[in-house]
Amino acid sequence: MLRFSLTLKKGAFALRADAREPCQRLALMGPSGVGKSTLLAALAGFERQAQGTVHLGDRILTGGKQGLAPEARQLGMVFQRPLLFPHLTAEDNLRFARPAAPPPVSFEEVVARLDLAPVLPRRAHQLSGGEAQRVALGRALLAAPAWLLLDEPFANLDPARREAALALIDEVVERQGLTLVLATHRLEEAVSLCDHLLPLIEENGVSAGSAQPLAQALGGARAPTLVSGTLQEAGGTLEFCYGGQTLRVKAAPFLRAEDRAGPAAALIDPQDVRALAAGAPAPLGCPRFEGQRLSADRLRHGEDVFTLPAPLTPGDGPVAFTLLGATVLPPRRRDAVA
Repeated sequence: MLRFSLTLKKGAFALRADAREPCQRLALMGPSGVGKSTLLAALAGFERQAQGTVHLGDRILTGGKQGLAPEARQLGMVFQRPLLFPHLTAEDNLRFARPAAPPPVSFEEVVARLDLAPVLPRRAHQLSGGEAQRVALGRALLAAPAWLLLDEPFANLDPARREAALALIDEVVERQGLTLVLATHRLEEAVSLCDHLLPLIEENGVSAGSAQPLAQALGGARAPTLVSGTLQEAGGTLEFCYGGQTLRVKAAPFLRAEDRAGPAAALIDPQDVRALAAGAPAPLGCPRFEGQRLSADRLRHGEDVFTLPAPLTPGDGPVAFTLLGATVLPPRRRDAVA
């Protein structure tokens, strides 16, 4: 479990972030440049200017003027850039950690689950971005970490490999009781892996945020809407039916075969809500809904209230809108966001 309260100032950039209640699975979210990577580096001990405290379980990693060096923090870290040793093969990079304690997952399982067998003989500079990212992720797991710090670790992966990597991380964290801190732009990654969310927001030159339970964080004014519907498969394609119409499924991580039909829940991100001009049709392939405006940036459809990505011009009256996609949640994750 992780607790921290950190401040950092570097030139014109200032950061304040805290997780006052213990978190095991924490997602960091916010726009590019807001300080997610900097906060990860501060937690890892790479930012010497950072002040405050970091507790991992009963261990004090940072406190007062003293702190453990990064190599003493027993962490597994994946940066936005893979940072592999260029003169070593993929296999040698995976085996480089050689931890004293047994790793939480075997070398063979990492290779199989991350589909790394074809690239093991290649040197790091011969790997594609996605291949190098998968090697970096496997290396972090094989280092026998007490906690994982992951910075956009799935950004270069295709959908199938991204879901396989998500599932592997989820299983290892659950099986070993590891602490996870994930920086991501993707809502589906945050809700699939994490129970707490720290949204970083920049105001007046200061990036700041506090960790909250996922359900509480998703209840904010700019949060996604949790909706009920049904799932069905048609021609091998997964469809989410909401309000009598079919929405495109953006993601459905960890959804088992038996959950791919019947009642379901999904998150609608504000970025996927589009208001329509009076009488205008929805974009091709997208459903059209009639809703009631609650405020300049809120729409109601039945019992569901959607946040728009930007306020509309003033006015009352019904508003047509479309939903561009939905993230379907597996049953075991619904309680975390409901």
